[in-house]
Amino acid sequence: MKSEIELIKEIEAYLFQEMDAQQTSIFEKERKQNSSFDQKVSEHLNFLQSLKAYGDKKELKAGMENIHNDIDMVALRNEFEEKPSKIISFWRKSKRSLAVAASIAILVTLSTLFFTGQFDDQNHVSNYSELKRDMETIKRSQKALIRNINDAANQPKDISQYGGTGFALSANGYIVTNYHVVKDADSIYVQNGKGESFKAETIYIDPTYDIAVLQIVDPLFKNLSPLPYTFKKSNAELGEDVYTIGYPKDDIVYGKGYLSSSTGFGGDSTAYQVSIPVNPGNSG
Repeated sequence: MKSEIELIKEIEAYLFQEMDAQQTSIFEKERKQNSSFDQKVSEHLNFLQSLKAYGDKKELKAGMENIHNDIDMVALRNEFEEKPSKIISFWRKSKRSLAVAASIAILVTLSTLFFTGQFDDQNHVSNYSELKRDMETIKRSQKALIRNINDAANQPKDISQYGGTGFALSANGYIVTNYHVVKDADSIYVQNGKGESFKAETIYIDPTYDIAVLQIVDPLFKNLSPLPYTFKKSNAELGEDVYTIGYPKDDIVYGKGYLSSSTGFGGDSTAYQVSIPVNPGNSG
């Protein structure tokens, strides 16, 4: 019997047309005869299409930003704005030369003061003593700082555990959550409603949009029942109801809110703004 990972590789080989004619024929025959297998193929296809759509949207936004960066705004402004006065024009053309001249003037002034004895201090001995005291103070502060750093390094480190909420992208173990939930984690486990935990790995992250996609790799994991939801492909309407189901505590918590803006932070057209009560642990 094939493992879950082997089965996913076979499905992706079929979807990406990497099979030969005989393998494709056998695969499609299996889909017709096995409804559960056909459902897995359809779910994985929907998952890949959703990732591609997200990637295309992000690539389009990046392309638009690159085009904006390539536009010579200075040239456009110079072409359409009113011509500056003669004094401003003279400054723009001559500011480099004026800066050099000013530097030379400062250098000459400092040199003159030095050679004429204006920088000589009759109390240089007392100043030296004061400087020495300051140096000793700095050295003591440095030693104290080093001791504090060493003490902190020798203290035992607590093992931190963080939790969040995720939802299944497909029945075969793909989970989406927030990136900050799994950031810098050395191990990740997904827990179901029965309290069973399964080892998972991060297969995709997007720190900009705080998204992480996980895959359950635990050999004890069994496929979920058919998912009772899917991705909405049409745009959401202003005021549309939105919901959260998460685990900010041991029991599941349900929240209800609404879509308050069709754009996200800073006018981001790839995100929505929602108004809904959430608590630590709802992340994901």
